[in-house]
Amino acid sequence: MKNYIYHNPRWGKSRKSVEILNKENIKYTIIEYLKYPLNRDMLTKVFQKLNIKPKDALRKNESEYKENNIESLINNEDQLIEAIIKFPKILERPIIIINERAVIGRPPEKIYDIIWFTMAIISLTLITPLLSISPEQSSPSVGLNWDMIILITAITSLTLT
Repeated sequence: MKNYIYHNPRWGKSRKSVEILNKENIKYTIIEYLKYPLNRDMLTKVFQKLNIKPKDALRKNESEYKENNIESLINNEDQLIEAIIKFPKILERPIIIINERAVIGRPPEKIYDIIWFTMAIISLTLITPLLSISPEQSSPSVGLNWDMIILITAITSLTLT
């Protein structure tokens, strides 16, 4: 499982996002993206996982955005990505990736959107085959019931870690 947070420990929302990941026992890798900048390929993948365009992930009040006239690049994705590489502070943060889904942690509680989505997908993956069991195939000891669904959901929460 590949879980990441593009993080800067100096920013409160980033620290709060780390707290949430820890509280939820999610294993993840911290990438301090100001120390280890994202390249074009990484940024492209992040935007795909976020399901947004680069212009939707900009901090327009950031001094580097204003001083370097980034607004003039807003409709050119290639140039905008180059600007983000050159001036990483203009990128909204933190960015949290859990499996293949991502969210900008503003507010940090948005992380729960992808945690719950991931749990739902894993639960459905585990439960769906059981739903095809006919009553004739089921016995009281192995039949699908609420206890089993609760157990599968509990197991699902463990698979995130």
